[in-house]
Amino acid sequence: VRPAPAESPRSGRKQGQAVVAVRYGSLALLFLPSTIDRSSSASIHSEVLHWRSYFRPVPKKLIDRIPLTLRNRYAAVALFLFVWVTFLDSSDVWTTFKNRRELSRMRDQKEWYLTEIARTREQLGELSSNQVLLEKFARERYFMKREDEDIFVLVPEKN
Repeated sequence: VRPAPAESPRSGRKQGQAVVAVRYGSLALLFLPSTIDRSSSASIHSEVLHWRSYFRPVPKKLIDRIPLTLRNRYAAVALFLFVWVTFLDSSDVWTTFKNRRELSRMRDQKEWYLTEIARTREQLGELSSNQVLLEKFARERYFMKREDEDIFVLVPEKN
């Protein structure tokens, strides 16, 4: 038990209030006086054992099976992030590949539509300037006729 060095607004402690630090293996726990049963240190020991049960040591045989590069926590985190970004993320490699393929197809379609628009505008210019072509277009495309004409559409037979 040691006194706090100064008043700290973030910790909620006042000057002179004690803090108990218990070190149990590699686990260090801090207790404020309100959580400590001052009658005995058994409650502190039971709290430490309770928290220690969540952090059981890994057997040495299991650790020896892990490659040396993955025992390094930075390499393990880097590998985890690589696997996450490559396979598990919403924009993983397969999805990115499909999206790029679809984008390429859509760009091809855009070029085709732009050429069709240019061709249609050219035809529209020709039709609006020439009455003979306009009448031919109306008769062929929309089967229009004059009042005194009859139209017969011949469709070839399918064998």
